[in-house]
Amino acid sequence: MTVGPIATACGDSPPSSSPGSGGDPDSDGAADAQGGAEGATNDADSGPVGEVSIPSRCGASSTWVPTHYVTPTASGSGDGSMANPWTLTQAMAQAASGNVVRVAPGIYTAPPSANRYTPAFNPANSGTPAAPIVFVAEHPAVYSALDARSELRNSSVATDGGSPTFGTNGGRHDVIWDGFYVDEAHAHSTADTGPVVVWDSQHIALCRNLIKGEPTNRQDNHTGFRFDSASDSEAVGNEVFDFRVADLSVSPGWNQNYAAIMAYDTDRILVANNYFHDNGTDVFIKGWHDIGLSNSGWVVRFNRCERARQVAIQLAFVNPVAGNPRTTVSNNLIVDAEVGIFPHNGFDSDRAPSDFDFENNTVVNSKSAFLGIYSATVGHLGLMNVNVRRNLVVGGPLAYYFSEISGDSLQLFKARGFDLNDNHFAGQPAVASVGNPNGGQYATPASFAAGTIFGAAGTGFERDGSQGDPLFVNAAAGDYHLGVGSPARTAATNGGAVGCYVTGTETIGIP
Repeated sequence: MTVGPIATACGDSPPSSSPGSGGDPDSDGAADAQGGAEGATNDADSGPVGEVSIPSRCGASSTWVPTHYVTPTASGSGDGSMANPWTLTQAMAQAASGNVVRVAPGIYTAPPSANRYTPAFNPANSGTPAAPIVFVAEHPAVYSALDARSELRNSSVATDGGSPTFGTNGGRHDVIWDGFYVDEAHAHSTADTGPVVVWDSQHIALCRNLIKGEPTNRQDNHTGFRFDSASDSEAVGNEVFDFRVADLSVSPGWNQNYAAIMAYDTDRILVANNYFHDNGTDVFIKGWHDIGLSNSGWVVRFNRCERARQVAIQLAFVNPVAGNPRTTVSNNLIVDAEVGIFPHNGFDSDRAPSDFDFENNTVVNSKSAFLGIYSATVGHLGLMNVNVRRNLVVGGPLAYYFSEISGDSLQLFKARGFDLNDNHFAGQPAVASVGNPNGGQYATPASFAAGTIFGAAGTGFERDGSQGDPLFVNAAAGDYHLGVGSPARTAATNGGAVGCYVTGTETIGIP
């Protein structure tokens, strides 16, 4: 078996009524038809300069030849052959390096584990870089109708009394989970976790899975995928949705503990070509315990994010240790989020978040702001060496919202290498609003760059920023390509395009 780098493909994202899966985003996630190119995504060389290279194994699915088989009606005494298949529980115990285990459509149930970091389906063995263990659904869930999916459940009957349903824990490495379906209503998790975990693991790939959350009013973390104490792993081509509060009258979406993807103590994680929708937060690099891995070297790109009730991309402990590889968030499409990007300046660390780039993203109709920073103080050393550039920001009341900023924080951020520049704006009443004391509101990039803030001569932010209707091809149908004559095609200072569609051939969302 050969596991190679992810393939290259070009194409348009489907309209927003059926991004990626072909299904109704307001339904239970069942797709209307099968389709899609297996393993297709974007050119690995098209990312920002300095981006960490994280080879993907998800694109190798067309080369996977099954060595073993699993069916929902297996006897439990099989040898994994097509004639005498394994149960999935047997496969967890017996699959070894180099095995490609094909899992037939049907429902597979295991008892919940005893803790929040061990999944019910957790392989006993690891693979190797050249010969991983592959568990692959016969029909990938993101392309398949409900009755064709391989659905994984745990047997908990209590909403918060279960465990993660699949993933890895316990030092596992070189394992691939491809194409599975979890509806958390039939696979209850518990506090501070969710249906899928990659915990104490390395070189794990999550590909083409479809994960539906169970909206609850849980106050602890509730996540679709949780990466914890993990490195060199990926989530590519998945659909993850409905990780949000259940009662919006109690908490109207503003609970940071709900996320499609959440991470603690990780390094070098690739999040690409996913479709996230109707979550509290889509990607949240959240925690660092001042030991081990330090949330460095993430690559978040080519994702389609819709209707995040809090924040699409939330960054807290990103690169809290100096000198580690930068994190890049690029070429994502973010639509109808409360806030597009929210970097926390503070928490418990004096250097969080730092050393990241947020560039060439398209952010449309944010409810509050494209980028928000709250309660920033001079004493914290976060937001060092951060670039926000070449993004296309359309609609919403504001692009930048600096709330409760103390006297000289904004200038201090600039001195530390926090820079906002070369972005393009359309349709906002104001580009920036700076909070008290002595704040101000700025209608244009030029006024934001030149405006006097807290006695300083000018911010210098958005000195090369621009404005103008991007002339989307068909925004009403979810097509945010740049139309003929769009000023956004040449708005960057290098003469190129701003926003997620730089060449126009990028695949944003599930291929």
